[in-house]
Amino acid sequence: MSMLEFIGELGRAEKIHKKPHIPRDKAYNAIASYCPDVSYDDIQLLIDETVFGNAKVGVIITANEICGKENFCDPFRYALSKVSSVFVKKSLMTSTLYINERQVIKLTQPSGGTLVHLFDSVEQYLQQAKHAAKPEPIITPAALPADQTAEIWPSPESASQSAPAVAELIEPSPRLHARLPEQAEAIVELESVEVVTEQPTATAPVDEEKSSSRFRRWPKDNLITSIQTDKHVSAVFNFIGDVLSDNKSSKSAALRREVQGFLAKTVLRLRKEYIDRNHVIGLMNDVATMEFLIYSIAYLRLELANRRVDPRLITYTLSEGVQALLSLDNSTSSRSLLAKLLHLAEAMGNNIDQLIFTFYIRVLMSNMKGELADDELEMRQLRTLASFNKELPLQEALEKIIQEFVVATVDEIGDISGNRQISYDARRCADSIIDLF
Repeated sequence: MSMLEFIGELGRAEKIHKKPHIPRDKAYNAIASYCPDVSYDDIQLLIDETVFGNAKVGVIITANEICGKENFCDPFRYALSKVSSVFVKKSLMTSTLYINERQVIKLTQPSGGTLVHLFDSVEQYLQQAKHAAKPEPIITPAALPADQTAEIWPSPESASQSAPAVAELIEPSPRLHARLPEQAEAIVELESVEVVTEQPTATAPVDEEKSSSRFRRWPKDNLITSIQTDKHVSAVFNFIGDVLSDNKSSKSAALRREVQGFLAKTVLRLRKEYIDRNHVIGLMNDVATMEFLIYSIAYLRLELANRRVDPRLITYTLSEGVQALLSLDNSTSSRSLLAKLLHLAEAMGNNIDQLIFTFYIRVLMSNMKGELADDELEMRQLRTLASFNKELPLQEALEKIIQEFVVATVDEIGDISGNRQISYDARRCADSIIDLF
């Protein structure tokens, strides 16, 4: 089956042209712009990223490669035989194409939903084609030493013991040794994705070295854009309000502004300095953004508690800030979400060490589940994994797995315990809140 047959019909997909219905003028413009050695008959799919339809910017897929060009950037080009993953992440205004876990182009003209469906189909086709082209060799146990035979045909017990595929241990931060709850609900099984560490070249197919990632890809990534946009809009209105201030703003409005500003700033800092900078594709999604928000809430709650602020005032303060940040109304669903976020933040711990340790576990467990983990970190799944280790008592095996998970997660995200700016922002926000009352 060819790629086009596998993809099937795309429906009414403006700016996406499929063979044999590719306009020649667009194809020739695209070829001249970023893939001069491709012929018109080679093109399977053409994505036009131009407003006026000249197709000088966009993506071309042939039977052997995928190439394209973004405005003001060099062209990119990948041989399909070297593509291990290709997918689109859709946000509010743009759809971003990733090849081998690397961002290659942002698309604004074609439909985001259609692009997600298209490249999911392309990725499935490539995976099936690779499996069909490279059948597994037939090996008999007699041809191998006993120890190698065991690796190919593992026993159920040994396979279970290898389930938590953890990264090589490194020395963790001293902050990452807090005790954790012992009970929780079940979660989905562990999966991993691959992350690429090199940039593609502009003119030749790229064969990139890949490293494993513990985090799964989830498609929706709208919340971070919304927070960033709201933060910029709020900053403008706050500036205007300060200039035209008549000192009539209520304490509640000032409180919401302070808390919302801290939460937005901290969430964006975590995303930019740890996820974007370290290129953790699996944490570029709404689930991870909500975990950053929970951590930010917990951090401010801890700062206020250390100042001996009345617990009722802390709850009121955090509620006002979260409602403003997420634009929550008084509906039942909004009140339920608010209560859940505050509860999860409070359950993270009563000191900074517990807070940071729990952050890494929560991020990992929520990513594997595809939604927010519960207040006891979905510990049943970890206990199940620990039970496969017959060499250690259950509690020791559980602590070992948790430690390995945290170390591997810190290694991929980075150590947030050393971020002094978050601590400074929390102290400053707490001071402003106390001054208001």
